[in-house]
Amino acid sequence: MASRCSSAGGYAERSGLVAEDVDPETKRTVYLRIVKAQILWAVGAALCLITPLASVGFILVVQLIYAATPNVKWVRRIIG
Repeated sequence: MASRCSSAGGYAERSGLVAEDVDPETKRTVYLRIVKAQILWAVGAALCLITPLASVGFILVVQLIYAATPNVKWVRRIIG
């Protein structure tokens, strides 16, 4: 998944879909945030082996955190 994310980012840059004033640090932050989200989704999918309800709950919480992005230190440390 990380390679697909990287190739999509490269395509976006080559096609002019990324603004020219975006610095490399911002690009790196976005990339890492996407990779972390994919890892958390994989954990949620793996929880399905234990119990589907825990899996759905975990993925729901991950989605809510990424959608709302609360200003809590430990959450910011996890998602970037």
